[in-house]
Amino acid sequence: MISFPISTGEAAAVIGCDSYKLGILIRSNRVAPGFSLGRRAWSADDILRAARCLGLDTPELRNRILVKPAAQTMAIPHGAVTAL
Repeated sequence: MISFPISTGEAAAVIGCDSYKLGILIRSNRVAPGFSLGRRAWSADDILRAARCLGLDTPELRNRILVKPAAQTMAIPHGAVTAL
């Protein structure tokens, strides 16, 4: 699972292109990732938008980006009192 946000280089690796192509998308205002600590911070939505623009949006890419780990639940014993 990918922990977001990620850098431009990491986004390029996930999509399967080079960072130069992502820079072109940014300069042409087709993709607008946010900033964090002075660097581009790519979210899952930004990566999917860039992949669509480059014709690289595949089901495998979507699964790799959007799959969330199974939620961990804690069982509450029968008859236990819970406070709200």
